[in-house]
Amino acid sequence: PAPAPLLAPESLPAGALVVKSTMMGIFYRAVSPSSPPFVKEGDNVKVGQVLCMIEAMKVFNEIKADYPCTVLKVLLENGKPVKSGQDLFFVQR
Repeated sequence: PAPAPLLAPESLPAGALVVKSTMMGIFYRAVSPSSPPFVKEGDNVKVGQVLCMIEAMKVFNEIKADYPCTVLKVLLENGKPVKSGQDLFFVQR
């Protein structure tokens, strides 16, 4: 499927936050192509829950939630390159 258009910042709900990548690498939404994604839009996430993985130099690094939140929007497609500091998710606390 075609990637969904990104939400413009002014269309974000009040209090929405952005989860950013801590490193460059490849973005993965699940452990394997046949596994369900770690999180989907609308999911309620607990502190420490894995949001995604980023592969950097053959090492898979988990990106975890720093606070309880609800996933509003997943901003990247599975398997796509990501830069350090790039937006990954819009979330609501």
